[in-house]
Amino acid sequence: MTATWLSEACRLYILVVLVAAAAGKARAIGSFAETLEALVHLPARWSRSAAAAIATSELLVALALVVGGAAAHLGMAAALGLFLAFTAVLLVALIQRRAVNCNCFGAGNHWISAWDLVRNLLLIAACSTWLLMGPAVVALAPGEWLLVLGAAVLAFLLSTNLHWLAPLLRLVRRAGAAEPPFTLPLGQVIPAFEGRARADGRRITSSELAGQAAVLLFLSSGCPKCRGTIPELLRMLPAIRGAGVGLWIIPADSRHDISELLEGSALLEHVLVLEPAVRDGLNPRQSTPFYIFIDHRMVALASGLIGDDDWKSFVEQMKELAPGADTAA
Repeated sequence: MTATWLSEACRLYILVVLVAAAAGKARAIGSFAETLEALVHLPARWSRSAAAAIATSELLVALALVVGGAAAHLGMAAALGLFLAFTAVLLVALIQRRAVNCNCFGAGNHWISAWDLVRNLLLIAACSTWLLMGPAVVALAPGEWLLVLGAAVLAFLLSTNLHWLAPLLRLVRRAGAAEPPFTLPLGQVIPAFEGRARADGRRITSSELAGQAAVLLFLSSGCPKCRGTIPELLRMLPAIRGAGVGLWIIPADSRHDISELLEGSALLEHVLVLEPAVRDGLNPRQSTPFYIFIDHRMVALASGLIGDDDWKSFVEQMKELAPGADTAA
């Protein structure tokens, strides 16, 4: 009986995952197309068709699992192939330290990480278990079947949201450790980093920013004060560009996508996505709205929360460069 329950749980788990993945991609096909462009360097003219083809394939595989019999065996083998392929692509992206938004289940709000790799390994294990055990020999009673379905849905919710464990694990690690510094050391060259421009997906390294003063801003859509900062930044933007100062807006955490915060504004062109470890090295406490001023030698001159004395001084300097612009907060 235990084998029957395990076999059916694996089938339903994969079924729920495939249906949710196909529905999520269909609902946000544009977002998934962008993910494909970033992950496998697929040309933009093909990415939308490829995204639709993948979503359709997932739905057809799910249908095969519902039909049962030989179709279920073929479907589960196909599901295993899909998950193996996705895992390989993820692994390459992680090794290359690419910053890519995860849109596997619709409009993603976190960047790919090792947690996504763990999720795929769980899916591969479920497929392999079912293929080795075969379908359930004894039909489950309706009540038992609903219980197994509930367990499958719960497994889906947990395994597709493993990235939420990262903040919890950080809290656990920090519980017995000294509190991280508020900012990186000032007066020193900032650590080298590499990121991805949100506007066009091009890779940007810190060495490319050398030779000009720059401002790194850390914002989050989950921060009310960040939202109130946007009008001030938009008023300052012409003066910042005119002064030849580089401006890069960095999402402060993996839980909140700031695209909604900046939607429709010229600030979207200045969004730079960094790997979590690099981002946290620059902003150890994930403070928002947080800034770092760096000079042409990539030395950190000042940092703090937007609105402090150093920030107000910067605003005044920009106001002097563009006296006709109102840069008041």
